[in-house]
Amino acid sequence: MQTTSTATTAGIGILLTAGCAWAVYTIGLRQTRLGLTGVVLAVCTPATITAALLAASAAMPSHLITGTAGISDVLLFTSLQGIGTGLLSTLCYAYAVRALGSTLTATAGATSPVLTALLAIPLFDEPVTPGVSAALALIVTGVTVFNIAPRHRENGPKRPLLAGKSLDRTRSMTNGTPPTSAVSTSKVT
Repeated sequence: MQTTSTATTAGIGILLTAGCAWAVYTIGLRQTRLGLTGVVLAVCTPATITAALLAASAAMPSHLITGTAGISDVLLFTSLQGIGTGLLSTLCYAYAVRALGSTLTATAGATSPVLTALLAIPLFDEPVTPGVSAALALIVTGVTVFNIAPRHRENGPKRPLLAGKSLDRTRSMTNGTPPTSAVSTSKVT
């Protein structure tokens, strides 16, 4: 019988915790009244401040603070991690949650490990082991089953897509007139 190492158990625990945090983040995106810019600022600002404090306190090593980082490395890291992952991915994910709904977006996002593993094969010459193949097949099967299964409720937009702009704020659900107009609140002769 094979025993599980402490590092493997810790890794599984961290993975489960990260999955729960991602689920809370996705549901929070669905429920927030912040606009897309506000979501990006709410996510990126605390992360930037925390990273700066950790680097300044030497709790996290930083080649930028020690002055040993090359300008090309700084520009590459800023463009990929700062603008690409930090701003654009946050903006796109928040938009997808608002436009498609949190359930569908989170389920589609579950294909990320599959795409990453498949891209790693030609780019990094990663081997595809039977365990990896089984894991990828389970992910694809789960996403497929979820998307084929009938839904009991609409999973469409419930919040504005842009800050301060409703998807259809000029019509009420009952009679098609603006909810604050004189026609909707008084009898028309």
